Amino acid sequence: MIEKFTRVSDNELNYVFNVTDPIYYARDWTGETNLRRSTKRIFEFACHEGNYSVRDMLEAARADDVKISTAVLPTSAK
Repeated sequence: MIEKFTRVSDNELNYVFNVTDPIYYARDWTGETNLRRSTKRIFEFACHEGNYSVRDMLEAARADDVKISTAVLPTSAK
C-alpha cells in the first residue's frame, strides 16, 4: 500500500492511498479523501482487532443463552 498526503491549503490535506496485491485483488485500487483542520480535540481511533473483551462478552452472553434454554422450569401450581 502506498499512501500520499498533499497539503492543499493551510487548512486541508488530500490523502490518497493505492493498494497493489495481486494475491488478493484482481487489480490495483485507490481511495482518496480530504482532511480538514479542526479546532476540536482529536482522540485516538482504535479498531477492535485484538480487543478480547468483545469476544469474552459475546462468549458469556452465549453461555447465558444456553443456560436459559436448557434450564428445567418448575411446573406451575394448579
